[in-house]
Amino acid sequence: MLIADLIRSWRARRNGVRVHKGDHLRALVDVRKLGMAYFNGPFSGGFRCTIPRGTVVKVYHEPGANDLFFNCTLVDPDAEARIVPASDRSNEKYAGCAFAFGLGDIGRRLERIVQPGE
Repeated sequence: MLIADLIRSWRARRNGVRVHKGDHLRALVDVRKLGMAYFNGPFSGGFRCTIPRGTVVKVYHEPGANDLFFNCTLVDPDAEARIVPASDRSNEKYAGCAFAFGLGDIGRRLERIVQPGE
């Protein structure tokens, strides 16, 4: 994380930008990230990747009122297969992946997607 990301996210929060559990966000550009691979066991792993433009992620927990950053999972299993290394996905204990984003990414690298019924 760069100091610029921290400042951008702080400003976004100050300006009222919020996300909520279940929000869907689409990548506006190719986003280089460090991903976290979770396993059913006392360990996790990390990997470098690019989340392609157009990929949809979902906020998977309700951020606190003062949080600047939030975690997302991939919505599409095909996207997960393209983004998460096969060495992680093929592990019998693989349980999923997550990516951290900042509130400053909203409108810059991510856009909200309104889901039917919202």
